[in-house]
Amino acid sequence: MSYKPPSLQLSFSDIALQKIMEKYENHSLVRISNEFPFEMFRKHLNPLYSENGRPGFDPVCLLRVVILGKLQNLSDNRLSTDVSVNILYRQFCGFSLEDETPYNSTISRFRDRIAPVWENIWLELRVWLLEHNYIDDELITIDSTAISARTNYDKSKDNRKNDDDKRDYSVQNDPDARFGKKSDKNSFYGYKAHVGTDGNAFIVAADLTGGNMHDGFMFPDLVMHACYFPKQATADKSYWSRANQDFLREIGIGDYIIPQGKKSEELEGVYRKRRKIERVFSFIKIKGGLFRTRFIGQLKVGLDVGFAIMAYNINNLLRFC
Repeated sequence: MSYKPPSLQLSFSDIALQKIMEKYENHSLVRISNEFPFEMFRKHLNPLYSENGRPGFDPVCLLRVVILGKLQNLSDNRLSTDVSVNILYRQFCGFSLEDETPYNSTISRFRDRIAPVWENIWLELRVWLLEHNYIDDELITIDSTAISARTNYDKSKDNRKNDDDKRDYSVQNDPDARFGKKSDKNSFYGYKAHVGTDGNAFIVAADLTGGNMHDGFMFPDLVMHACYFPKQATADKSYWSRANQDFLREIGIGDYIIPQGKKSEELEGVYRKRRKIERVFSFIKIKGGLFRTRFIGQLKVGLDVGFAIMAYNINNLLRFC
């Protein structure tokens, strides 16, 4: 399938839509649409489509659709319906009142199609933030959050609701998910999203692992895969280890990992900055819909987390525009 380039000619409905949108110029979706250059991703998206065949939807518009779903916590089915009937959503995604809008199956296929170039898009976004001076390179904050898998949990026969429950709870639906612990008494089955944020709370590094991955092991990779070289690095006490201390010392980054035991009053300012990352997790879980995965397999879950992170960074721009 080829892609259909966006029309440059305005119709009467386009003019009417612009008139309506003037009333909502301060709406967050309108501001994002006006401020953020989605077109910079076209060079990565267009090669995914053939120049021959029946024209389909513009890939940049489809990217906007997926980002909208993460900004509004919408499933593909709900997203397909809402983009069709909501004028504000149509404007955000680049559809006129006369355009057809994608079905949920089209959105799903686009998500699969974009996987090979996702790392390029993720890098392009971070480089753009860095070049436009949105990134504060003073500090990087590392942390992780648990995401429960879309699966059946292992239940013993004694804990089943009734004797008629014949389901095999020993078989997990997601082969890539793993058991992990949020605390000594609170375990989960799923994944961990490991992220690094800068001083302005933009996500600058991210990775997804099974729930059994220890947080401290991911610390060096996240620091090294940020789009800048930070002057300082901080994390909570689960990252405190001799290996991570030696790593920061060797590459010349200030060590502000919270040590085991009593907090230092000298580092109170860094502790306050570290708390910003909790707002990041709130966004990607509540608006991004990542309390529980909607997909099965680390590849698809990782891509879904990536879209949520991208949506968060784009939304975070509104604080500076």
